[in-house]
Amino acid sequence: MTKFFQFILTIYSSIVVIYAYTDPSELNPQLVKRFEYKLSFKGPHLAFKDGTVPFWTFGGSAIASDEQVRVTPSIRSQKGWIWSKNTMTADNWLLDVKLRVTGRGRVGADGMAIWFTEKAGVEGPVFGSNDLWKGVGVFLDSFDNDALQNNPIIAVMVNDGTKTYDHQHDGSGQIQGSCIRDFRNKPFPIRLKIEYVNQGLTIYLNNGITQDDNAFEYCTRIDGVQLPKTGYLGVTAATGGLADDHDVLEFMTTTYSDKQALAQNQAATDEQAKKYKEEYEKYEQELKKQQEDYKKEHPDMTTPYNEKNLYESEYDREFRTILEGQDQIRSSLTSIDKKMLELLGRVERLAITTGTQQQIVGQGGSGVPADVARIQDVNRVINSNTDMARTIQSYAQVLTDLQQKVNNIQTSINNQRPIGTGQQVVTPNIDGTVVNEIRELVRMIKSETNTLLHKSSTQVTCPTVTGGNNSSCVGTFTFIGAIIIQIVVLVGSEANSASKEQQEIDEKKIKQQKYQELEKLEFRPLYLDAQATTPMDPRVLDQMLPYMTHLYGNPHSRTHAFGWESEKAIETAREKVAKLINADPKEVVFTSGATESNNIAVKGVARFYKEKKKHVVTTQTEHKCVLDSMRVLESEGFKVTYLPVKKNGLIDLKELETVLTPDTSLCSVMMVNNEIGVRQPIKEIGKLCRSKKVFFHTDAAQSVGKIPIDVNEMNVDLLSISGHKIYGPKGVGALYIRRRPRVRLDPIQTGGGQERNIRSGTVPTPLVVGLGAACQVSQQELVNDEKRIAQLSKRLIDGITQRCTNVILNGDPESRYPGCVNLSFAYIEGESLLMALKDIALSSGSACTSASLEPSYVLRAIGADDDLAHSSIRFGIGRFTTEAEVDYTIEKTVEHVKRLREMRTKMSDAICQLMDDIEGLCKRCYHLQKSNNDMYDYIKEDQQLQEYIDENEKIIEKYHQKINEIFQLIKDNNNQQGEIHWSPIAIDYKKKEEEEKRLCDEKKKKLIEHSTNPEQVTSDDKGVYL
Repeated sequence: MTKFFQFILTIYSSIVVIYAYTDPSELNPQLVKRFEYKLSFKGPHLAFKDGTVPFWTFGGSAIASDEQVRVTPSIRSQKGWIWSKNTMTADNWLLDVKLRVTGRGRVGADGMAIWFTEKAGVEGPVFGSNDLWKGVGVFLDSFDNDALQNNPIIAVMVNDGTKTYDHQHDGSGQIQGSCIRDFRNKPFPIRLKIEYVNQGLTIYLNNGITQDDNAFEYCTRIDGVQLPKTGYLGVTAATGGLADDHDVLEFMTTTYSDKQALAQNQAATDEQAKKYKEEYEKYEQELKKQQEDYKKEHPDMTTPYNEKNLYESEYDREFRTILEGQDQIRSSLTSIDKKMLELLGRVERLAITTGTQQQIVGQGGSGVPADVARIQDVNRVINSNTDMARTIQSYAQVLTDLQQKVNNIQTSINNQRPIGTGQQVVTPNIDGTVVNEIRELVRMIKSETNTLLHKSSTQVTCPTVTGGNNSSCVGTFTFIGAIIIQIVVLVGSEANSASKEQQEIDEKKIKQQKYQELEKLEFRPLYLDAQATTPMDPRVLDQMLPYMTHLYGNPHSRTHAFGWESEKAIETAREKVAKLINADPKEVVFTSGATESNNIAVKGVARFYKEKKKHVVTTQTEHKCVLDSMRVLESEGFKVTYLPVKKNGLIDLKELETVLTPDTSLCSVMMVNNEIGVRQPIKEIGKLCRSKKVFFHTDAAQSVGKIPIDVNEMNVDLLSISGHKIYGPKGVGALYIRRRPRVRLDPIQTGGGQERNIRSGTVPTPLVVGLGAACQVSQQELVNDEKRIAQLSKRLIDGITQRCTNVILNGDPESRYPGCVNLSFAYIEGESLLMALKDIALSSGSACTSASLEPSYVLRAIGADDDLAHSSIRFGIGRFTTEAEVDYTIEKTVEHVKRLREMRTKMSDAICQLMDDIEGLCKRCYHLQKSNNDMYDYIKEDQQLQEYIDENEKIIEKYHQKINEIFQLIKDNNNQQGEIHWSPIAIDYKKKEEEEKRLCDEKKKKLIEHSTNPEQVTSDDKGVYL
């Protein structure tokens, strides 16, 4: 019973001490409370505009804002501090600190500390402050260094300047008081009250889970604490391998002085107070005089007032008196409640912490606690026990009823057995219907058994009975039981076999699904289109992932750690890109890709120097984005020279020198061609442009990271880079712009002025980090990639050309990038070969123009006729291409080339000519249908277009009739064995024509609907498709 009362007393005491804190001045009327504003800070307007905190100094990684002081941000290995400039000299004081500790992980580090020391601390190893301090430190330790599972913890350590803090063991054996409380990631800020009165240090905690400012709980207390008479206040924090945000929202300091000491000092200050009073009265008289003078000089500026408004009415006075009385009653009740709770809480806390409760030992040696619980609590516990006993009794009654019902059922079943003459006794507790069913079932079993026994009675003779109770014949019910057991066994075996069959079926389905998945993976095409794009290197993805998840700051936000992290990552990536091309990092501007880089370079330079120079030069084999940019400049009045190339794809340097004039501002030449892989003599071109004082731009999307590049040695002024061409992410690129001699250009995109005001817009941190990582990896793998890709390229070319005749390598065989192999296969269509090689990812040219039906303009520029241009295939070899993939490509290419050529030779020359005519007519039908589709977009502006559409449809119908006649003629005159089929090219054009026809029908239907509802047509509908 004694332990029971102690348990109740402990619970009650723990509840009471939650609200145990009371201001010392209320407990001791001799103490006079004073707020020290020079030792405090709180928001709003915590910091001045210049970033300083009045009466305080801070440093390290601390950041002051209007609402709080962030002592350390959530960055690893940071230390910050804030210390008061003035000292505190009071013997009794109270610190009220509101703070917040937040972090992403479940565990934080290292922690923060609140200090009162003789000297202001400096940056050091103890939570951001120095060791060997003289004073007291209250530590909020987040990380469990000693692995004792006792963190987060609030600990107190008093040091006389001789003790070294044992950080590795969390100050074990050094701290004088502590309480384990989780103060991280609370919904509201936590508050600490550190009270030092009469050499006793007590800490109370508001745990931040409620908005009640008075919800403090007791943490720890230390008596006999000797602290310096004068000291500085401060807060420090530090982070390690893990990091949290450590914020201080309020730091309020209150001192308590004795009334007697104040009375002694008051006499000394009376004379000074009298002097102050005289000065104040004099100042008040002067102020009144100035007010009267101002009213006389400015009568219009003064506002008259109503004297009645200066006094309260009778109603206001009565209402105010009622409110004041209610407020006094409420305050008195609150004060009484707090004092009672404080008194009881301190008594009980003292009894619990000391563990020395006095006991009165009786005759039997049993003790009775000196402090007994209140009778109301005891009655409440007794009532709870009574309720629990009643509940248990009700449960026991239910169990007894259940047991009785089970016994009745068992007795009823036993009574159903035949007794004597076969009569059955049925208890009234069993349902009559159930009994009748059981009786009928037993009767049927008995009749069938008797029949069987009667049939076999002539064949079976029971042995003679030798004893009254030892019969060897099987009894009736034993026999019935055996049958029932056998039936159960049979049913169970059937169910088991059915389940096994179902399990086998499920396993077969799972295997089939796995085989289908393996087949999908097995028939996924091999990738040999590295000029279109490259797969991302896993090492690049590893560096991008942190900036796609938790490091998500805007790199242009300069006021917090998130922005600093992203900005640092972008500058690191800029250095990696610059290192790959031997440039200055300040000369690298990030863009969305090589297309944007080319547009900025070509248009920007030309427009900036348009007042002095109106001529630009490029080649006929440039990328489409460069050629289109040149056409835009032509529309703006610039003169553009498209320099032709030789049959090997290289430009003529002498011809280039002739076209460079004093009026030329820019020359743009691609370093490695994206279709035929030709490497232009960039170094010689750059030297020639430098001598002519012409800026030189090169599109290096297909060469950066694949061949050595030095922009200074090559005399390049502008260079374009694409991320997804060098095993990096898509959507990012860079533009190199030389600073000396400086290249000036007009930006084509305006906004926030990012990237040196050349390319405005938020820089995508993850993509830029990926581009930097791709450049870093490419620089590491450059030598190995060059050697390996050259071997694979030679293996591919030799394997195809040695086994197939009439195969042409497009471009210069020597001055070329080996990873781009462009071959023309005579006497076959390139599209037919691509369709046959479905298990290999290839292309017939640039990915940007793959949808065009026209032959490659690059192949036309080097002098290839339309037939060879249509028969070209581009093989792109990359870093991850294997020898097995190259060998497989060789086998399949040779196989299908021979097969397509054999199909062509089986037909006579006349039939071949007719097939070509069919393909040409199918192509014309497609173009006519596409023209109709385009005209439907503008038919609202020009109704005469309907006539052209009708005329085209008539021509298409005639072409279809002609195609069918020619195909029937081919089939009738086919003397070769085998059936004649449509060619792949004709099938492709027919599918495209059908799609265009479908689009035309939809637009025609929409126009008819508008014409039938004229009220729905407005002026805004005009040119809706323009």
